[in-house]
Amino acid sequence: MLDFFSARGLRAEVTEGIDLEQGVTLTGARITIGSGPRETLRLGATDVAPAHLTFERRADGKGWDYFTTDQGFTEVDHGNPRTGKVRAGMWFRLGNETRIDLVRADVPATTEPGSDDTPNTVPLPVALGILGALAAVAVFVSVGIGGNSSGPSMQTTGYVTGADDLATALESCLQETVRAQRAVASNDPASPYFRIMEYRGSEPARATSAQADLTEKVRGLLADAHFLLRENKLLEASGTLRRLEYVLPVSVANCPILAASNFDAALLEVRGSK
Repeated sequence: MLDFFSARGLRAEVTEGIDLEQGVTLTGARITIGSGPRETLRLGATDVAPAHLTFERRADGKGWDYFTTDQGFTEVDHGNPRTGKVRAGMWFRLGNETRIDLVRADVPATTEPGSDDTPNTVPLPVALGILGALAAVAVFVSVGIGGNSSGPSMQTTGYVTGADDLATALESCLQETVRAQRAVASNDPASPYFRIMEYRGSEPARATSAQADLTEKVRGLLADAHFLLRENKLLEASGTLRRLEYVLPVSVANCPILAASNFDAALLEVRGSK
């Protein structure tokens, strides 16, 4: 069986706190840990926030990135407290008492014997295309969400299905001349954007490469959000759309993608809280 965004060999385990010995294996596209009702791993500590810690499969299928909320205290072992690359052996402290360690785990059964722990994966462009098609179907059949008379349609749907030109919309977002006032780490979600700003007009090839990276990040988040919508995980879909604000640090007024995603995120939050 094929696994779209397959990751092998890592497990997040609670090693300190009242949720001791609970854990979750990093598989699929996203894992959320926190106190919210829709978390992959729901914790009971009072100082753990909803979606306190999120793991997302990287677009190239090779490893994971982590993101933490700004709604609670977080400490990361030798890493950026907000976002960075995941590695075996690192730990996270959520609040004052909960510690989570990333440890090696058994290879899931979806890996074929004799594959040397190499997962069966679908290439990213194919996976995104499939997710886009699934999202398109979901938008039309979901009660109150699809493009029917019972509720407003999602404004980002066209970017996922290809009905709207993502490249043209993204170019509008890049018209701003914002430049980084500080060194931008490669694992910063906004890194591709700032690299475009740095290289445009001086190094076209590097600017083109950075723009391809940015397009992939945006397309991936939109596809992930619509996939979560299909699974009726409205609040998680909204949170995914909100991440575009980190990837595209521009004014909403000048960026149709952000305007559409913010509208959709607000819509999903309202519907998800009912």
